[in-house]
Amino acid sequence: MEELHIYYVGFDRAGYGQSDPNPGRSLKSDAQDVVELADILQLGPRFYVTATSIGGSVAWTLLKHFPHRLAGVGMLGPVTNYWWSGIPTVEAWEAFRFQPIQDQVAVSVAHYAPWLAYLWNTQNVFPKSSVVAGRFDFWSMADKKIIASFQPSNERSADEPTQQGIHESLIRDMVNMFGRWDFDPGDLINNGVPVHIWHGDEDSLVPLMLQKYVQRRLSWIHLHVVPGAGHLLHVMETLSDEMARTLLSGQA
Repeated sequence: MEELHIYYVGFDRAGYGQSDPNPGRSLKSDAQDVVELADILQLGPRFYVTATSIGGSVAWTLLKHFPHRLAGVGMLGPVTNYWWSGIPTVEAWEAFRFQPIQDQVAVSVAHYAPWLAYLWNTQNVFPKSSVVAGRFDFWSMADKKIIASFQPSNERSADEPTQQGIHESLIRDMVNMFGRWDFDPGDLINNGVPVHIWHGDEDSLVPLMLQKYVQRRLSWIHLHVVPGAGHLLHVMETLSDEMARTLLSGQA
């Protein structure tokens, strides 16, 4: 992003890559890690945050607990929690059924029996989470084309993010994402932080309807529906540029 004179800082959350596991990891601890990293790197009193997929939970938590540190937030296809307290039951059920049955079961286990989540997603008798199993047959054609274009990577690099085990990474993500939140994003107060969400209208992993719920509850949040796009928005270079320019423009 030389043209805009900016740079992105990414890091492995607790339990991913070579970051130390955190047995007490929570949504708020993930958000605190972001703030602490920003302070260590001296990014200033306010900084921009971008998040994709399940990382959206961190962005929402930053907006809840640390809005005074944010200059702007951009999210790409953020995962939503079907048990957010403000979602109308009919909409929540419709969005829940949007998932493949195996994912309906997996997120229900993460919500109602988090202690069973690791066992459920490592057994081989019943279908486990499609994400944990690495199955892409449920994904949209747009996403399948992107996946097919990826250069094959060696086994070591493919396993690097979860080298400490899926219990400390993927499973903790699932339990935190689909567990009981201490707030509903739909109840957030407008603190003057520009927030933009981009979501593909062919995303078969995260239902667009729940993004519309959030935007309906919070009119100050901008929802950008991307025609013909699936879930893997973060690999679309033009969209990454658009997000950066939109956030830097200060559009609120």
